[in-house]
Amino acid sequence: MGNWPLTGRGDEMDLLATLLDGAVFQGVVLAGGAGVGKTRLAREAAAVAAERGWVVRSVHGTVAAQGIPLGAFSQWMEQVDGQPLTLVSSAIAAVTAAPANSSVLVVVDDVDLLDDLSAFVLQQLVRRGAATVIATLRTGGTVSKAVTELWKDGQLKRIDLRPLSRPTCTTLLENALGSPLAGQTSARLWDLTRGNVLFMRALVRQELEAERLILADGGWTWTGPISVSPTLAELVDVYIGTAPGPVLEVLDLLTVAEPLELAHLSALADPLAIEDAERRELIQVSLGPTGDLVRIGHPLYGETRRSRMGLMRARRLRARVAEAMRSSHVGLVPADPVRLALLWLESDLPGDPDVHHQGAAAAFRRLDTGLSERLAVAAIRAGAGAEAHILHARTVSMLGRGEEAEQILTQLPAGVDKDDTWVAATTLRATNLLLTRGEPEQSWAVIEEALTGTSEPLRQELLAFRALQLAMAAHPAEVARLLDSIDQDRLTAASRINLNFGTTIADGV
Repeated sequence: MGNWPLTGRGDEMDLLATLLDGAVFQGVVLAGGAGVGKTRLAREAAAVAAERGWVVRSVHGTVAAQGIPLGAFSQWMEQVDGQPLTLVSSAIAAVTAAPANSSVLVVVDDVDLLDDLSAFVLQQLVRRGAATVIATLRTGGTVSKAVTELWKDGQLKRIDLRPLSRPTCTTLLENALGSPLAGQTSARLWDLTRGNVLFMRALVRQELEAERLILADGGWTWTGPISVSPTLAELVDVYIGTAPGPVLEVLDLLTVAEPLELAHLSALADPLAIEDAERRELIQVSLGPTGDLVRIGHPLYGETRRSRMGLMRARRLRARVAEAMRSSHVGLVPADPVRLALLWLESDLPGDPDVHHQGAAAAFRRLDTGLSERLAVAAIRAGAGAEAHILHARTVSMLGRGEEAEQILTQLPAGVDKDDTWVAATTLRATNLLLTRGEPEQSWAVIEEALTGTSEPLRQELLAFRALQLAMAAHPAEVARLLDSIDQDRLTAASRINLNFGTTIADGV
């Protein structure tokens, strides 16, 4: 089809040029319906920036990664586990890394599909002035408040894109095809696409391959009927439907698990089919610091395949991806435990206590308590032990459901010896009673009972929590005396935190 030049977006490109020249705002949000050319416009601006010596970084929001904290920034993270603020700082540092005196442009595609933590990273990039941002936004969806505040506060300028007019579409098609459009060809293409460039391109490609759009007497004529619904989804189906089965399999695998490491995808699908899918622009392969990542070429392709995919097939495909992610691959970092656990949970695989528990723990550390609870329950149903029950109780307590947490902690699986797990359960129960349920006497009694007949190392852990109880009860002198009997070097990290909280409170009383 030749080159499809950017057409009808001169004013927008001029505005983006002022952004690169140092405009008063920190970036731009290109908003509009699916297929109007938001991504193309952002890429053109990114190309101009790169020519000027800017360091350009790309981030993509996806449906599959939307439920995973920091899912959109996964390719810029050397580690996928840790404390939320540490992960956020790591993502910001990685995406803005650049040679001295270089400007950084971050292009965020489909900002409306960012998970909350990724949206927070974007907000911090803008508010800190760490990078200039060009974001694309599909209108009609729900957008994180952290993102909407950026243009409402004037830090990002919002540009609403409209579909191309009929004359502009005609100009675009004639430039792309290299010859004028004859007869009613322009009108028919406009009636079916309504200026949506993505679907116009898909339709033209389809009709060229079918030899119904032909060049005769110096002009392009569209001959013969076309079996297509006027809806946008079915127009996408026209293009996607020309691909052979193995290519569609590649697209379907990405539909349930986008983005996917190329090594994992190659273990699941024919490499030639992957190459064919990339040639057809159904998928995109990009280089990340931890390996090549594969995404769907446009969100509408995935949405169309998803709408045609039955529940059982979707679950079977997720199972295949999850098993591939769990297998070891040379040179790959371990799979994100949250992402793996979600795929596993929504597949037809039997529950795996380790997969679900590790995912729940990682989600908890990222402060996604709702997801942590969901995965912890799955781990328990799969037969996980006391640690999963304790994590479930911790999550429930953080969600303010203190009575439910107490119930969980008083009904732990049999056989929990007096060890670190027992200490964790005991101090969590005392914390829940003290802070969530507001019952300090009952909290005190739990620790008092636990201290009876307990070995000295575990007793030290319990005394660290007793210091917090004393501080909360406004007894700073007793906290000071208790400190003399605690060997802080032998405490676990959790107990040191309890002790530090206690001493801090006591110092302020």
